[in-house]
Amino acid sequence: MASPFKFTGAGGYPGVNGNCGATLAPSASCTIEVAFEPTLVGLQTDTIEIYYNNGSTTDQANRDIQGTGATPATLTFTPASTYDYGVQAIGSSTQFTFTVTNTGSISATSITDTGLSSANFQYAGGTYPGGGTCGTTLAGSGASCTIIVEYNPTTVGPHNDTISFSYFNGVSTVSTSLPVTGTGANPANIIITSGEPDPYDFQADFGILAFGATATHQLTIQNIGGVPATAFTLSGLSAPYNISATTCGDPLNAGASCTIDITYAPTSTGPHTDTLQINYNNGVSAQVFTEGVAGNAAAPAQLTISEVEPYDFGTVPLGAIVPHVFTIQNTGGVAATSLSGAGLTSSDFRYESTGSYPGSTGTCSGSLPAGSSCTVVVEFLPQSTGTKSDTLTINYDDGVGATSVSRGLTGTGANPALLSLSDGPSYDYGSIARNGYLDHIFTVSNLGGVDATSISPVAFSSTEFDFAGGSYPGLGGNCGSTLAAGASCDIVVRFSSSTNGVFSDTLQINYNDGVSAQSASRPIGGVVTDPALLTYTPNPQDYGTVARGSTSVATIQVDNTGGVSA
Repeated sequence: MASPFKFTGAGGYPGVNGNCGATLAPSASCTIEVAFEPTLVGLQTDTIEIYYNNGSTTDQANRDIQGTGATPATLTFTPASTYDYGVQAIGSSTQFTFTVTNTGSISATSITDTGLSSANFQYAGGTYPGGGTCGTTLAGSGASCTIIVEYNPTTVGPHNDTISFSYFNGVSTVSTSLPVTGTGANPANIIITSGEPDPYDFQADFGILAFGATATHQLTIQNIGGVPATAFTLSGLSAPYNISATTCGDPLNAGASCTIDITYAPTSTGPHTDTLQINYNNGVSAQVFTEGVAGNAAAPAQLTISEVEPYDFGTVPLGAIVPHVFTIQNTGGVAATSLSGAGLTSSDFRYESTGSYPGSTGTCSGSLPAGSSCTVVVEFLPQSTGTKSDTLTINYDDGVGATSVSRGLTGTGANPALLSLSDGPSYDYGSIARNGYLDHIFTVSNLGGVDATSISPVAFSSTEFDFAGGSYPGLGGNCGSTLAAGASCDIVVRFSSSTNGVFSDTLQINYNDGVSAQSASRPIGGVVTDPALLTYTPNPQDYGTVARGSTSVATIQVDNTGGVSA
């Protein structure tokens, strides 16, 4: 018998545990112990030969033996090198299934877990094989089984451990191991980085919005945690809010940020509120981050212009400038912006003084709040006679878009008032008796196209002339302070004196012709002389003695020795 077969022990036959000696009694038995210690893989044979004397001659007893040499059990892991669980959130549990393969030819027995000593790594469920298929034995020739190991980080930072087995490989007890590593990090945490209030109020930045208009605000979202936010979705908003644009995707990595554009597009008045919902998994569990939004909508701005359509400036004399204040009222619910004036394309109408909107004393500027009013001043300054027309237009933004409101303008240009006095170019009262008087009616006519206003007399410079009765327009006169275009009236002027002489003065009427102060005058004069005085020549007349029944005729001369007719 030769290697790989031999008697056990170092002493040879009968082997360590054998008891056969040199003699064996009839019907007795004994044992020998033979070891198979292969050094080669494969089938190997030999023969045990026991020589003995059978009482008469030397004989032998043979036993053929054989055995097959095989490689010892060898356990390996898949993956074969250090397995990294990566960055995982504190509080999370991440499993990985490892495959254990016996690359030897014989079974590995007495498999025992000897690793995973830290709190951050453990078998799923807490005990070997963590729900896997490995037991205490694993057949050879490529058989495999599984173990499931969890990474459960409890602190921030790197963690290391070792999966380790001891087993009997058919020759001796050996061990195998696989390092595992992972990094603990804070769970994903979604915040809004721009410091927005919750809820974000569109009214604070955009004011009350006109329904039909839109306003967009951008929110910046950041993951300030240590692991990606996964299953990242946006929800929650409904009309009049919507997400009009976003750079956010799934996942949102640790430290990364993205943007969300929220558009507010109201279609009705009143306050509107809603909530943006950001759904994500923080690496441990499902989370929801919310951001409220609020807005307020009102009817678009609506400007009105005072006065009827069209506004009539009336009849205005050439050279005159007549202003009119138009009141602009915002009857809508939001401010009207970008106010500007237009129209007034003819030279007969302009904005007050400078020609620039809203007129020098107008108050309408770039914006008009809801419910407020302002003024625009337009002047009518006709350049020729006749009817003139134009349009006052106010352009503005009603909160939705550009629009305008208009008011038609009309007016009539006419010649200025022109008063004339009758009895021109001068009036002579002639001669009147001392202490007597003579009244004369002067007719005042307005030959212009507009009313003469502020009519008033200028006091006479002499005492011989005055209005009859002592005050304008004189007894029997009917002129007042105004005289319509084409009309006429009367004034009565009295000439009188207590002394003889030749007298003159001027009748002057001041008035406004619609443009400026004017006057109409008429020179007047007269003579005051002695009253009429009749005398007789002869005086007395003596007829002498005349018989009864007869006739005596005499011529008596009557003379007027006064200064006026008798």
